[in-house]
Amino acid sequence: MIAFDCSSEFVERFRDFLSSAEYRNIDPHSKTGYWERQSDAIDINFSENRITIDGKESGAGFDIQPNLSRAKHTIRRIRRLIDKPSLLYSYIRRKTTPSDSNLSLLDHFDAFDRVMTHDPLAGVEISPYRVNFITMKEQPGVVSSTHDICNEFFAKSKYPVSDHTIRAYYFFNILNSYTDLNQAATIIDIGAGNANLLSLFKTKLKNSTLIDIDLPEVLAFAILYLSDLFPDARLLLPHEAASESRPVRDFDFVFLTPNQIELIDDQSIDLTINIDSLQEMTHSQIEIYFQMIERCSKDSSYFFSCNRVDSIPWGRNWPDSERSLPPNRFAEYPWNSSVNKTIIYEICRLTRLTSLDSHYMRLEQMKSPAT
Repeated sequence: MIAFDCSSEFVERFRDFLSSAEYRNIDPHSKTGYWERQSDAIDINFSENRITIDGKESGAGFDIQPNLSRAKHTIRRIRRLIDKPSLLYSYIRRKTTPSDSNLSLLDHFDAFDRVMTHDPLAGVEISPYRVNFITMKEQPGVVSSTHDICNEFFAKSKYPVSDHTIRAYYFFNILNSYTDLNQAATIIDIGAGNANLLSLFKTKLKNSTLIDIDLPEVLAFAILYLSDLFPDARLLLPHEAASESRPVRDFDFVFLTPNQIELIDDQSIDLTINIDSLQEMTHSQIEIYFQMIERCSKDSSYFFSCNRVDSIPWGRNWPDSERSLPPNRFAEYPWNSSVNKTIIYEICRLTRLTSLDSHYMRLEQMKSPAT
């Protein structure tokens, strides 16, 4: 659970969002069964000018925790052990039982430093679609170590540097090196989740408008988190978007549900990002977003995606209607390869070191249908 202190005016706007049709009425195709269950686990409460929000499961998108001292972390762990003594047994078993697997995964901190400092194929002719992290470090604006991330992280007084922070800097480094972010006036993040990457963009790109497209329950958290980090930012909430007469560029952050993607103007977007959410969708959902990206992207704009190589959009004990869904394969997404230019296409090296599931990473330069 995390609490946010807000102005009375913002609390009223946020209440209006939670009671709006934009929050309550989402097309059935927008949610898989996974997100139906995650949405049901979200709990939002009000106390005067304080809003508290909680996701019962870590996958619900609520992975940011307030910065705690070491003593407070210890007290929290002790309380968890008192509430659930079996956790102690599980911890001891993990530490004392030999693993049956020869695989050894790194945490995101060690993985980031390893990726940014080592290229096993340095000096060898390699694929033109492979990211060169060695030369990347020479680019202005690139943060090349976790030490530097911890020193410069803009929100460290409020929030800890976490795995999600490291991932945000990793993807920012790539996009900063392969696109001209200073010219990106309007950026979309599809499924931004905690909005870590969007918050980093806002600190680096002062004049950009950042559009977050996500399920309303996840948007609720992103709205609170970003308003906490940027109290003076101009926010356009989903229930306000349809009737807003001012242009999108008048806002710092714009929040839209999947039902509202038609509100985005044709050929108006400089960069579209999708990380770890297409993999959770059905084929029809993926098709809808690719059509939106083709429609909304400016000529010579960019589309960046990082998702699992393949993924089954259902899990154990799920309804039979979803267990029949075909797997998602990154290579089979509806890429418009005959028109758009592929710049990056490789296995994500950070994820390869931190996860059992390989992820593809792809950056495309978009071509407008009119050109």
